[in-house]
Amino acid sequence: MEDTKRNKRAWIISIIIIIVLLVAAIVLLKIFGNNPEKTVNTVFSGLKDGKIESINEYFVSDSSEDTIENELSSRLLSENNATGTAALQDLIKSCFAQLDWKIQDSKIEGDTATVTVEVTNKDFSNIMQDFFTELIGKAFTSAFSGNDVSEEELMNSLKSKVDATTDLKTNTGEIKLTKQDNVWKIDEDIDSLFTILLPGMMEKIDQLQNSFNSFSSQNSSSNEFNESNL
Repeated sequence: MEDTKRNKRAWIISIIIIIVLLVAAIVLLKIFGNNPEKTVNTVFSGLKDGKIESINEYFVSDSSEDTIENELSSRLLSENNATGTAALQDLIKSCFAQLDWKIQDSKIEGDTATVTVEVTNKDFSNIMQDFFTELIGKAFTSAFSGNDVSEEELMNSLKSKVDATTDLKTNTGEIKLTKQDNVWKIDEDIDSLFTILLPGMMEKIDQLQNSFNSFSSQNSSSNEFNESNL
């Protein structure tokens, strides 16, 4: 009888030990293993801390040139930009210095995943409006004076506007990830990612670009009309 009780007790203890080990394994895997949420946290932390180069490995990319630094620079300035300069790195640090986030949900389907995240950062709507207004003014001045405005000067100007802004904006978005070589990597259109990370920036860039294209189209039509009547 006592042997039966002893065996039952040993069996219960064994089951408890197995459960504890499984729970511990799951917790350790969540803490130390790679998962979609950890990738998002790692990338966002790297952006906030200004460690841009350390996070490029967490992006699905077809080229070594497809980095956060290059992509952001090309949208703010031009395709032929001075990436890697101290001025650009300082600007990027300012853009993400106030970044804050909260992961709300995470779904995994095979080797793809979607992480829903709430992001708070500076409101870039007015920043970009003021920057492009200044940019147009500098362009006109440069055209008449013949003195080109350096991209470093433009980056420093934008940085000062970012640093001076205290308005914050919160939005929620979904980030897509793909598992490659057992590592979860962000597999998201860069403009969509910037829309989440930099509230108001991409919308304002698109708005101002559309306005510029509309103005250029109207100006071209007007010139064609004048030439046809000469």
